Amino acid sequence: MKRGMSQAILAAGLLAFLLPVSPVVPAQSAVPGNSPEHAVDRVVDRAVARAAALDEPVEVGELTTETFRVVAHPDGTFEAESSAEPVRVR
Repeated sequence: MKRGMSQAILAAGLLAFLLPVSPVVPAQSAVPGNSPEHAVDRVVDRAVARAAALDEPVEVGELTTETFRVVAHPDGTFEAESSAEPVRVR
């Protein structure tokens, strides 16, 4: 699967997981490039770039919650870990 396609699938899955608990977004989200989908894309792109620059996995803090953790790997892949109970605090 191409990297862009796998990132899009990951972003869509994470967005579907995180949207029910996200705060209401003000009307400015109607501005092109400022939608929640674009925000997740930017977070994913930054995480991959940082992991590649450091040549080690990095936690994607913006997508990590008390029960969900996302790690970006230098090769552009992601690892998601979910827990039934909170295992970390923000």
